[in-house]
Amino acid sequence: MEQQENTGQGRRRHAERDFAEFAELVRLLGCVCRGRIEARCGRRAAEIFTRVEIEGRGVEEMALSLGLPPAEVRKLLALARLEMLSLLCRSLASPPPARAGGSGNRRGAGCACPPQ
Repeated sequence: MEQQENTGQGRRRHAERDFAEFAELVRLLGCVCRGRIEARCGRRAAEIFTRVEIEGRGVEEMALSLGLPPAEVRKLLALARLEMLSLLCRSLASPPPARAGGSGNRRGAGCACPPQ
């Protein structure tokens, strides 16, 4: 088994698993933080982020559906990605919010966005 993990196929499986975990993290944070992304980057950037990063649509498809040049869609997507990165970094760097009735919180376990 260990030898198989060192093969290209084993590394590919690890990469696919890692990507799936990362995609789930982006999906969860995108849902929780969409309001903050929208407030900081605009509604269109938040929509593009959701459709591309969470729903898996392509940049070209988004450009056509929104009537925008692909370069503009890429720019708005980059803006939303940077905001998401900032939210993620703040979430990981800040202590978890205090919860009534327990201390089972983990550092960085939540979103840095204020509750909505």
